[in-house]
Amino acid sequence: MAAIAPGLAAAGPTLVPANVPYDSEGVVPENVVRECTRLGTKIATFTKQYADKNGTPVELVDEIDFGTAPSALRVEIFNVVSSGNAFIGHNKSMSVRVELLSGGEVKAKTSISRNSMGGFGAGFKGSCSVLGRVTKALGQDIADWLSQQQR
Repeated sequence: MAAIAPGLAAAGPTLVPANVPYDSEGVVPENVVRECTRLGTKIATFTKQYADKNGTPVELVDEIDFGTAPSALRVEIFNVVSSGNAFIGHNKSMSVRVELLSGGEVKAKTSISRNSMGGFGAGFKGSCSVLGRVTKALGQDIADWLSQQQR
């Protein structure tokens, strides 16, 4: 991973998509796309929440021009596993690709994966709820990674 030149963070907040998209070439079950419609907005919201806690300025926006933005994150969900259920046990995971760009140039990139078996009360949770737990962990991971890049 490449480090960011000093002063990049001073150019203003890093733009983050308000609704993280699915990678068109990724492996995402159709039922997850159809039924768990808020996963992308949850990743974005949690990323901002944890970035704010880290003191990393982030702005959620509907559209980003990655070619001209002084600082922007390209985030895509490229893999989701949603097997199991409340009765036999959950096995959920999600992976995202993250690129930090400045003026169209990739400054750093990573991929992050998280999984969950549902946590406390898993027997009372649906699949989308458990995947929602995964988005929270991913949001924190993305915010922590971004904070490290801007040091």
